[in-house]
Amino acid sequence: MASFQPAYIRAFEEGLLRQKAEKARRGLLIRHLVLPGGLAGTRQIMRFTARSISTGSYVNVMSQYRPCGRAGEVDGLGESLSPVEYHLAVRMAKQEGVTWLDDPRACVCDSMKKIFAIGDIHGCDERLHILMEKIPVDFSRDTLVFIGDYIDRGPNSIGVVDYLVDLKKRVPGIVCLKGNHEDMLEKYLDGTDRFTYLLNGGQQTLDSYLRQPVHSGPYPIPPDHLQFFKSLRLYYETDEYIFVHAGLRPRVPLEAQETEDLLWIRDKFIHSKYDFSKRVVFGHTPLSKPLVEPNKIGIDTGAVYGKELTCVQLPDLEFFTA
Repeated sequence: MASFQPAYIRAFEEGLLRQKAEKARRGLLIRHLVLPGGLAGTRQIMRFTARSISTGSYVNVMSQYRPCGRAGEVDGLGESLSPVEYHLAVRMAKQEGVTWLDDPRACVCDSMKKIFAIGDIHGCDERLHILMEKIPVDFSRDTLVFIGDYIDRGPNSIGVVDYLVDLKKRVPGIVCLKGNHEDMLEKYLDGTDRFTYLLNGGQQTLDSYLRQPVHSGPYPIPPDHLQFFKSLRLYYETDEYIFVHAGLRPRVPLEAQETEDLLWIRDKFIHSKYDFSKRVVFGHTPLSKPLVEPNKIGIDTGAVYGKELTCVQLPDLEFFTA
């Protein structure tokens, strides 16, 4: 079969999820396979699907994705994919030259899908490695979210960033949020505010970069690390959760939240019983144990202060520590 270029699974519409929830409870339903290859690509993927998936399966294929408009759809085959059939499809797709992109905005939504969120790391690379060995994340299906504050105060900030940079290369769909420490580093580097970063543990991070044998460019920080810092997001939203470093200001819509609050807020958020419409998963404020309330989940458990690095698995509310 001729090779065709990247395909990815489009997210479900909420209404479709509800309609199909009962039938797809034990399996998976692929909503869209998007191909920039036009009708020829559609025929190829249909032949691939028919050969790879058992009779009675259903795949909705879009002949071409156009950001400015809705493409034509071609329906085929039967109802829903079982987990075994889905993994077979992924494996066969890779053999046929199709890229299945792990992207939190383009994912398979099903009863088996999990979200794993990891709290503030602060240079504790050994704890991070141990925790990653413990969590049962399946990168072909699940979403992994890092809540920010990867650097400063801890023993090996460079090692943590190296690990995350490499992980993002291998798993493009992981979500890395910006913490207040990454924001302070950014302000230090552009000259906006150099004092605050040094006051909050930044000197250890800068010294560790300066000890590296090779430097290029105006900063001692490698280009791929700088790019990583620039790529960090302020928040990540799903149907059920909002992930953010510090929290949200009550009674302020998400799109109107100030960056200062997303990265720094504490008491006004933590002590609030306000319904944010979705449960907020946050870090930033060190806690003796995870905080679980109807409107929020706190997962910074003070790893850099000799306590534990925590990960929460959602929607199960199962916690893993290292």
